[in-house]
Order: sequence, then C-alpha cells, then structure tokens
Amino acid sequence: MFLCQVKRGLTIFAFLLLAVMVLTLFGFTVYEAWTAHWLGGALTSIILVGVLVGVYQEGKAVFSMPPQVESLRETVSAVLAVLIGGLASYTLAHDVGLGPVVAASLVGIVAHLVVPNLSAAVYAGAFVGMTSDLLLLSHTEVLLASLTSGIIYYLTTPIFPGVGGKLGTIALIGTTLMSLSLQRVFLIAPLPDFQTSLEILIIALIATPLTFYLSTIHGNGPVLASGVVGMLSGLVLHVIYPEMGTNLAVVAICVSFAGMSSRERLPNFGMVLLVAVFTGVVFIFSTPHLGGAGGKLGTIAFGSVLAGLGFRRILRGKGKMTANS
Repeated sequence: MFLCQVKRGLTIFAFLLLAVMVLTLFGFTVYEAWTAHWLGGALTSIILVGVLVGVYQEGKAVFSMPPQVESLRETVSAVLAVLIGGLASYTLAHDVGLGPVVAASLVGIVAHLVVPNLSAAVYAGAFVGMTSDLLLLSHTEVLLASLTSGIIYYLTTPIFPGVGGKLGTIALIGTTLMSLSLQRVFLIAPLPDFQTSLEILIIALIATPLTFYLSTIHGNGPVLASGVVGMLSGLVLHVIYPEMGTNLAVVAICVSFAGMSSRERLPNFGMVLLVAVFTGVVFIFSTPHLGGAGGKLGTIAFGSVLAGLGFRRILRGKGKMTANS
C-alpha cells in the first residue's frame, strides 16, 4: 500500500512536469505570435485556451486515479527501452548521417516489428536521440537524457492515454533538463515566411489524417503509422522539394505525432483536421524556441491534441447547458 501511494504521488508529479512543459512551450509560442502578427497571436491564444482546458480535464482524472504499481521487470524493461531508443536514434542521425527524421522513424518501425510491446518506450527514446549534436554532444549525454525520460515514461504510463505527442513531451523534459544543466544554448531559427507557412499547413492537413488512418482505421498502431509517415517524408520530400524538403519532413513527422492519437481521443476526421491545423499553426510560431531539443515536435503535437480535446469539452458543456435551459 505504501508503494502504491508513493507511485501515485510520483505520477502526479510527472503529470505536472508534462503540463508545465507543454504550457511553457505554448506560452512562448503565443508571445512570439503576438510579436509577429495580431492574427497569429489571436490564433495561438485561442489554442492555448484549449490546452489549458485539456490539461485541467486530464488533471482531474489523474488526481482521482487509484494507485497502482507495475512489476520491477516491467519498470526496468520500459526504462531500458527508452535508453536503447535514444542511443540508437542519436547514432543513426549523427554518426551514420541519416538525419533525425529518418533515424527516429527507422527506430520506431524496427521497434514495432521486433518488440511491439515496448515500441512506444523505444519511440519515446528515439525522440531524445533527435536532439541536435550542438545541444547533446556525446552518447553519454544522450544516455543521461534518455534515463531521465525513461523514468518519466514509467511514471506517466497510466496518464494521458491515447493522446498523441505524449512521448515527445516526455523526451523534451529529458533533453531540456540535460541541456540546461550543461548550460547549452538552444538553437534559434527565424519564423517561416508566408509561403513556407502555407506549405507547413498543407503538410499538416495531409500527414496528420494519413497517420491517424494508418494507425486506427488500417490497424497498424500509432508507432508504425508515425514511423512510416516520417520515413516516407524523410526520403521523398527532399527529392520533390530540394530546397525545403528536409524542413517539410520535420513538419510531417511532427504532425504525425498528433495522428498517433486514439479513436477515443479523436473520434472523427473533423477532430483530426482541427488538431492538424492547431499543430501546423503552433509549429510555425514556435520555431524560435527550444530549437534543437529532441521532443519539441511531439510537444507541439501533444498540446495541439489537448487543445482539440479542450474545445470538445467546452462545446459539450455548452450543449448540456442549452439542453437544460
């Protein structure tokens, strides 16, 4: 009983970590958007309201959750899977030269085929490995960041079920804490221009529903679906668009994380498309912040899905008020 209570307390702490991480990134995004253009500021502010409602609703479920403890074997297996995913992705991306998108996608696909029960943990680690080698300079640093994310992965297993992007947020916590502790400076990139922003939104409206379709309708599961979309975008887009293809592949794998959501979370393609737009908008205006940190892309998707869930909750509440009046 004591261990259950300790685990419950740690799970609540981990929930707060995820909430703070996503709200911090989205807060920076809103500030950046208002600085750039009033329309962007208004859109991102609306999205942030949805995130706040979504986090609040998930928080109520977490605080009422009965305590539970997994076996030591399950715990160790999950943490080790995150470590392996992080090291494998970082090695493939930087030592082999595949780049972060193809590397993480390949790790996810192999994990799904070889260790399907641990594929989510491996994929979470793969996002740590997507970190720029200007932030995490060695495999040892990646290992430590992956260890942090692995522990958080274990603690957050029962919370935010079916919310796409959760794995990336777990990774971002590990990479951010490690980068800050080493006093590394995050990369800074300018906001994309109008043409590029339009292309980002188009990619979002294609890759998000495609991932959702492959995962839920076609029955491939979220890790394989995202891995396939990421792999295809990483291999094909730079051929079609020699100048922008690599950056658009980053967009594609980012929005694929939103498409990893379950049908319980996104019950129809209208919701999927709404979340796709949210993800694309936040991707655009978050460009200058936390650059190079693995897991940032997943956090963008995570917050966007929570925003969709938040507005769904708001509309349901209004519907009940109208029915009772």
